[in-house]
Amino acid sequence: MRLTLLTIAALSLVVWLFYYGYAPLSTEETVVVVLACSVLVLAGRWAGRWLRRLWQRVRHGR
Repeated sequence: MRLTLLTIAALSLVVWLFYYGYAPLSTEETVVVVLACSVLVLAGRWAGRWLRRLWQRVRHGR
């Protein structure tokens, strides 16, 4: 699974927060949030591709 820009940004933010001693979430919660962001981004990409294909079919009258 590829790391997306959003996941990298989320990880950077988490590392920065821990470095400066401010951790609003526990380690386990942080991992869950980062994984959930990754899944949402990947699902969004898949949905975008599917909608693009659907739009091309509609536009070409198939």
